[in-house]
Amino acid sequence: MAEISDRRRASTYRSVLARPAFRVLFLTRTLAVTGDAVRALALAVSVFAATGSPLLSAVAYSITFVPQMLGSSFLGTLADRLRPRPLLATLFAMDASAGLIIGLGHPPVAVSLVLVATVALVTPLYQGASSRLVADVLSGDDYVKGRALWCSAPLAAQLVGNALAGFSVAAFGAETTIVISAAFHIASVLMIRLGLPDFPSAPAPGGALVPQRRLSMFAESWRQNFQLLGTPSVRTLMLAKWIPPGLVTGAEALIVPYTAQNGYSASAAGVLLACLAVGMMVSNLLFGRVTDARLRDRLTLWLPLVAGLPLIALVFNLPVVITGAFLLLSGIGLAYDLGLELRFVDSIPDGKRGLAFGLRSTGLMTVQGIGPAVSGAVALAVPVSAVIALSGGVAAVLGVLLVGRALAVPLKQEPGPPAPTSCSGTGNGQPATRAPIEMDDPSLIRTPRPMETK
Repeated sequence: MAEISDRRRASTYRSVLARPAFRVLFLTRTLAVTGDAVRALALAVSVFAATGSPLLSAVAYSITFVPQMLGSSFLGTLADRLRPRPLLATLFAMDASAGLIIGLGHPPVAVSLVLVATVALVTPLYQGASSRLVADVLSGDDYVKGRALWCSAPLAAQLVGNALAGFSVAAFGAETTIVISAAFHIASVLMIRLGLPDFPSAPAPGGALVPQRRLSMFAESWRQNFQLLGTPSVRTLMLAKWIPPGLVTGAEALIVPYTAQNGYSASAAGVLLACLAVGMMVSNLLFGRVTDARLRDRLTLWLPLVAGLPLIALVFNLPVVITGAFLLLSGIGLAYDLGLELRFVDSIPDGKRGLAFGLRSTGLMTVQGIGPAVSGAVALAVPVSAVIALSGGVAAVLGVLLVGRALAVPLKQEPGPPAPTSCSGTGNGQPATRAPIEMDDPSLIRTPRPMETK
């Protein structure tokens, strides 16, 4: 009875962080994103110092974009097929090795870029495997709060990482700063090896045994990605999660020329971009505290308007403080994504969570790369302020339409404390075949949960 009472406890951020597995995943994610931010900025400075090329410096800063697309397309299934602990430890070790080789070995610029691109190629495996574990160890309101923390950590870590990189580059130089970035990934390796239970890989889709002869890993990843996008509920939720942030990012990418156009100070661009990030971080944490399902859905439907409409005001030449306030509001509106999380998890076929989370992250990165390219091209012929306003207006309209369709996807797991009969932590609403247990003990979850018939 004590165990049942514990499982019906109110969901809080403290109770979510009390889960050992989630706590390790959360802390290592925060460390790794901080290290990535430090390395990216330091590498860009190093490349510019070596070549004097703004183009190569920009490439160094954003070199991870294309490799992550390829990695998700060709390697995505490995996020479900490999055991998470050795996979995550290996990926963090690759990050650390790249930083040490670049920082201590002083390789040519081309070699440095290839090393970073190689690490980025397998980044979707981290995104898929870690997000799958979060969905496995948390459910209901715990999962929404966990995702709020999961989404907020990178925003804070990037701000800290950029500040740390700026200070370190000035004090110690770019190469030493790249070595320092490797320390964050080494710490993540140790935490994963020592603190994360050895969870099994995901069961084969449909609960079937993995056949001896099968498609190649690359062909299988392609096939399953297309299967996921061919599922109406998954496709609807993916589009709702991709399109509005891509449009907002297109507007965000024009902040630097916007500040010049309006005559703001040289430091204003960084402050304005920070306003957007702070709005996202704060709104994620506040939205995660909403436990009433109906209120959560109502907020989710209308938050895209908050993300897009404030950007329309930037068509006017406003004081920098007012512009920052509108960007803060825009960041707050992007919290709508959390309201779709439970539906997204429910819509994923069994055994494909890692693949789906990796595809979602890569798709989001893709549209966030396309958005700035499109807005930048339009800004060649149209005033920057008008392009920002147009991006915001389209984001608001399409956001409400896409999110409205996404909210029509049936929700199988009910929000609230997880039912005592479920021990899988996935909240699929099906009775468990085992007594209630704590998900953080992997020895007790080797038997796959009952599969849902489609």
